[in-house]
Amino acid sequence: MLAVNWLVLAAKPGDSPMLGLGVAALLLFNAWWMGRHEDPANAALLRARTSVFAVLALIAGGAAITQPETTPWVPVWFAGAAVLLTASIHWLRTRELTLFGQGYLVAAHFYWLLGRSGWAELPAWRPVLLLAATLAVLHWWTRQTVLGDRKLAENFETGCAFTVVTLLYSWLHAHCTPPQWLVVSSALALGVSGYGAATRAWRLAATGQVFTLVALVNFFRHIADSRGDDWAVALALVAMLLLTAGASVLALRHWTDKFSADTRAALQAGVTIYFWVAFAMLVVMAFRYVPAAQRPWTFALGGGALFAFAGWQKFARPLMASGIAMGLALLALLGPRVLQEELVTIPNLFAMLLPLALQQVARRMPERFLMPANAHAAVVLVAGGFLWLQLTRWLLPERDGHFFSVAWSVLGPVFLAAGLWLRERTYFVLGVACLLAALVRMVFHDAWQPELLLLNVLPMLGVFALQRAARRHPEGAALPETAHTVAIFASGLTLWLFLSRWVVQAAGGKFFLTVSWALLALAVFAAGFALRERMYRWLGLAVLAGAIGRVVLLDVWQLALVYRVLAFMALGVVLIVLGYIYTRWQDKIREWL
Repeated sequence: MLAVNWLVLAAKPGDSPMLGLGVAALLLFNAWWMGRHEDPANAALLRARTSVFAVLALIAGGAAITQPETTPWVPVWFAGAAVLLTASIHWLRTRELTLFGQGYLVAAHFYWLLGRSGWAELPAWRPVLLLAATLAVLHWWTRQTVLGDRKLAENFETGCAFTVVTLLYSWLHAHCTPPQWLVVSSALALGVSGYGAATRAWRLAATGQVFTLVALVNFFRHIADSRGDDWAVALALVAMLLLTAGASVLALRHWTDKFSADTRAALQAGVTIYFWVAFAMLVVMAFRYVPAAQRPWTFALGGGALFAFAGWQKFARPLMASGIAMGLALLALLGPRVLQEELVTIPNLFAMLLPLALQQVARRMPERFLMPANAHAAVVLVAGGFLWLQLTRWLLPERDGHFFSVAWSVLGPVFLAAGLWLRERTYFVLGVACLLAALVRMVFHDAWQPELLLLNVLPMLGVFALQRAARRHPEGAALPETAHTVAIFASGLTLWLFLSRWVVQAAGGKFFLTVSWALLALAVFAAGFALRERMYRWLGLAVLAGAIGRVVLLDVWQLALVYRVLAFMALGVVLIVLGYIYTRWQDKIREWL
């Protein structure tokens, strides 16, 4: 003990380290000898007398290693001594030397971190040797069965794993610029975890993910300070997360019986977290680097790729992410930074139509795309609604939306035709909604404008056609009788309003208004006879009653004699024709109606 005290307190800078090493060797021999003569029944992990000599030997050795002449070599010597003392249990059979020898490894890393020389200036082979020694000790603790229980080995293995991560961080960080460090830290997370998994050092594999947190912090710093042209650097962390998640999925798929239930649950949770973090980072990158006008088709393209991958591997997470990406593509169309002339472009049209196309793919391959039934309807309604909205926004600058009713009347039958072709009922809902919107706009807006377009009759004709198609094909669009009645009367009365407003604008109304109503009533009666539809007769009677009421209440008192005669003659002709038709074909009419 006095020799050790002298080495620690009285040694001079010029003294040779060999003296200290000699003292340490003698004390090591004493520790070994004492261990051989300990009570065999003493199963304690640390035996008192042997522990004293082991500690003294290690103190003497440490004092010799830390001589001023050997300062640049201290971490390497400590690490090498730790490896030798760890392995000594296999030939000296003195467990105290192995346990206390782990302190040398701690001292090696302590001197590495607190050394005077900067990490960037140190020769590369020194940290490499220190890393190799630490890994050697770590793998020994992973596989050894001669010292302590498994809990002790796991504690030392965890400590060694953290020292490996600390060494790599302190060594490589000093050599890298911030963008380089983002790439390097991402590669370290993948490399260290991959190495740990390949060598079955599971604690090293888990600890390696500390670099993921480091890379994540650097990712957001990089995004905040980015110039806009260095997006490829940010992809390094995304690639690492996806590769790690993919490797975990493959491991669970091929070696599931080698993992415990808790390990499988932890891996599955990690896969979920890594996938969604990577997806969120890609979304952040899209908003940071992609111009606003190009974001819709960019998100749609990414969503299509995720959809294809989900169908290939039958994974639920990529399918859900695909839906989110498609939703972001549609929402990006509403961005205020998108110019009006950039709204309706081929790429943006692709962004609106792709969700509808992918929905049909999922509908036809349900074994690969596990989507609930209501999800199909939601996709069609949302994508179709955005298609209607973008068409409306595109038309808004043209004559202050004067063509809305026309465009909606064209889009509605397109949706209806798609529903018939694809046998998708949700398209019928979209088609009916477009036609009803056009009809409502016609009644409350277009009919009262100073200028009417003949194309504005399209909403009424569209509703008539829809009602007729539903009547002829009840198996495809089964509607209650009330719906048929409402459709005929709503479109018919709207047509009557449009005709009245058009006659007033074109001829000033009066006599021509009564005549137009009578002719409309005749046309409606004719349509009802031709289509064998009872409600057309009632609609024709209502319009005809309006014409008769106008003649009796207004035209008789307001029109000149000539126009009064002409109005009565026109109305009389219509009544005569209708009376003749009812009399001539009354049996068939009774049968039809």
